[in-house]
Amino acid sequence: MNIFLRTFFWLVLAFAIYHLARDIMQMAGIENALTNIFHWRHVWCGAYCNYVSLPFELAAIAGAAIVLRRNRAGLIGVLTLCVPPVMFFATVFLP
Repeated sequence: MNIFLRTFFWLVLAFAIYHLARDIMQMAGIENALTNIFHWRHVWCGAYCNYVSLPFELAAIAGAAIVLRRNRAGLIGVLTLCVPPVMFFATVFLP
């Protein structure tokens, strides 16, 4: 696997871990800069937004970890690379 893909999978892993930690803190009711930065409240999911993103975050963490450990992208890598665009789409285009 080339250095660009390896770096990209590290970025996906870091983003998913950050997002998971932020969601856990929000569900626990912890308010700080980490939980408030780049966070929008959505009308369509309301209080369930934190729970809706958990499967995507866990899939991204597991997929990126597997790809980085194997040093080969394959099908798991392709599916893992689909997670950030889906999360971005949900954040920007859903009300």
